[in-house]
Amino acid sequence: MYGCVGRDGFAEPALELLCQGGVDVSGIREGEGATGCAMVCVDGAGKNQIVVASGTNLEVGVAQVSDAMLVPGNTVLLQLEVTDAENHALIKRARLGGACVLLNSAPARAQPDHVLAALDVLVVNEIEADMLADPLGEEGGDMEPAQALSRRLELAVVVTLGGRGALAFSPVGDWSIGALSVTPVDSTGAGDAFIGTLAAAMDGGADLAGALHPASVAGGARLYPGGCPDRSGRCRCSAAAAGRSSSGSASYMIHEAWYYQPSHRLQL
Repeated sequence: MYGCVGRDGFAEPALELLCQGGVDVSGIREGEGATGCAMVCVDGAGKNQIVVASGTNLEVGVAQVSDAMLVPGNTVLLQLEVTDAENHALIKRARLGGACVLLNSAPARAQPDHVLAALDVLVVNEIEADMLADPLGEEGGDMEPAQALSRRLELAVVVTLGGRGALAFSPVGDWSIGALSVTPVDSTGAGDAFIGTLAAAMDGGADLAGALHPASVAGGARLYPGGCPDRSGRCRCSAAAAGRSSSGSASYMIHEAWYYQPSHRLQL
């Protein structure tokens, strides 16, 4: 992982939490400002509202990532927590190096065509899809803007739909996947769990259609206590996605809750 923390009391616990999850933090440097943080409010239905203080996230630089990491067989996952200039420069370098590039457009803001066209996969939620589509002149409801964007720029676009699962549009086909049948307790981090698992699955050799499956399980499992905040949670989700359980019926119930349509072309 590459990033930046401040010289304050938030830095050490943030790094410790990442280390506990098995994350290599050698690419995270110390900046001049305060560690980025967020205030999260959750309502009774599990929906959240988040206020972000970016802090040293805005000090993250493309020079932190060596060319040795941006090679065929490696996967680069970016979000919009850092500045556009640094993201755009890294996308360009990763594309030239042959790495697979995924962008989670959150927090949402418009991105130029040439940047989006350099991606392998763009992941957005419904609100982000509309925010990206409006400046580009795409129109429609839930699905049409993302599908039009995918067709026009020839890239894969995944739209997460909360409790309704996710949709994926690509030049080679379109897919839909359901969501876990759970009562949400806290939706914070569900999108991150989805995109992180999607990227990990693709890095492990899965195609987009195959990667949607474990991503949906991970995102849904994050909605209730005992979800998947760490490596043990990842193992539980992996067992669920594979349809086998090492800890009894809980994983099997997760497996039964999702549905997957591997070659379903959406009719719009």
